[in-house]
Amino acid sequence: MTIRLPQELIDTIIGHLSDDNQALQDCSLASKALSVTVQKILFKHPCLAVTNHPGRPNSESFLSLISRSPHLCDYVRNITISDRRSIILYRHGRSWINDDKAIARILTLLDNLEGIFILGQISGTRMNWAGWSSETKAAILYKCSSVPLVELHLDHMLDVPLDIFQYVPALKSLSLINVHFSDPFGELSPLSHSRAQLETLAIHIRTSIDTVLFSPWLRSEHCTLDLSHLSTLTLDYECHYFPDPTETALGNIQGLENMSWILHQCASSVQNLRLCYPNQASTYFGQGSRALVDFNAMPCLRALSLGNEIWNWLNPSESRRRIRWLADFVASIPSDSSIVRKEISLTCNTRTPYNFNNVHLEDPVHGWPDFMAAVNQLSQVASVDVQVFLPPEVEDSIKEVVEEQLSPLIRRGLLKVCVATSWAFSAEVINVG
Repeated sequence: MTIRLPQELIDTIIGHLSDDNQALQDCSLASKALSVTVQKILFKHPCLAVTNHPGRPNSESFLSLISRSPHLCDYVRNITISDRRSIILYRHGRSWINDDKAIARILTLLDNLEGIFILGQISGTRMNWAGWSSETKAAILYKCSSVPLVELHLDHMLDVPLDIFQYVPALKSLSLINVHFSDPFGELSPLSHSRAQLETLAIHIRTSIDTVLFSPWLRSEHCTLDLSHLSTLTLDYECHYFPDPTETALGNIQGLENMSWILHQCASSVQNLRLCYPNQASTYFGQGSRALVDFNAMPCLRALSLGNEIWNWLNPSESRRRIRWLADFVASIPSDSSIVRKEISLTCNTRTPYNFNNVHLEDPVHGWPDFMAAVNQLSQVASVDVQVFLPPEVEDSIKEVVEEQLSPLIRRGLLKVCVATSWAFSAEVINVG
């Protein structure tokens, strides 16, 4: 006798295989009952990209598949359009998206789309919206204005038009990672409808050029985004793509002003806050009554994460000032604060303009005692766990010298010296208890 399991039980069982595509494909061949559940998982979030085999975009084959089986379109909730590949230096003129004819047709078939994720290449130039076909751009703009869309993620892109936000009625989550906008917002129509009430916002900036249009638009009457309901906020401002230190500092100061304004807009609602602030914060907020964050104005804040470069071996005196400001900043959190989780993620600059292996690291000029004193100072107001990353090419003997200089902290279990696998990101993590 055949016993038919309830569909809810089948869905639960198959759900445990959601990360195993091969197992899901095998299950889809077992029975029709399993096939429906598997298809809902496999087609929930497809990715249009250049695949390793056969080394060309999969957009045409995906379009062919959903055209033959239109019921699959109902299962698609999110879609990623990616130009990330294993190449050393990316050039946007060679992007597969530029000549693609399938993306626009795919988007028109997805009526239940809730999220769009567009990912550019991290190395080399950013992906350029201006190079795409008018059909592709029009389809994306149309989908952004559709009622089901609640999430938009743009990553490493150039010349994105601000009118992508012209009408986003249902948008709840927005992520902008190194995005440069075009089209002065003065050319946009004044706001004639209610703003989208964002609940999650993430902005990562690496050059002040990216804020020239977006930041003024965010404060203008044309802005279609309401920040007063944000519960999760990530702001990462660190402008360093300039040869001129003065221009870099100016960009970072502008970033701090933008951070302060956004924090003010969502102070009463934000629950999870992550700030990666530029080094100028210790100077900009170090004097007078101005503060980066007014914790007393954030009654709902539950989780706080801070990020910054904790130490520069070539400039110990400036590093000491940063540490003092950071310690004072952490200490400014009221004792009756609602915050239950605090983290500080910090970078440590061990890169030098010359071969790191030739540096006399035992020389006091590098400020080892000051660095240890700074970590000790932070440990008075926090539970500290520090990781110092050295350059990937560093010799074992150099690592031993660093460990010897920092041995008091290592013995106390406060610090660990590591060799980075790459310079994509070198971080220290301090957990504040």
